[in-house]
Amino acid sequence: MKLDVTPAQLEAIKHLTDDCASMIGCGDDDSDKAWTRNIDLIDRMLKKNGHERDFKGKD
Repeated sequence: MKLDVTPAQLEAIKHLTDDCASMIGCGDDDSDKAWTRNIDLIDRMLKKNGHERDFKGKD
């Protein structure tokens, strides 16, 4: 699958993912698991395409 994304759209994806990552631990476990799964998928997609997020969450 090929997906065309503008630089602004890519940055928006990164910022939304950072926002979601910052909310992990503030809700219930089921929500945290869902957000974590989605964040991991986005991070893998970014890495595969030579990008990464700068967000420094919990390690």
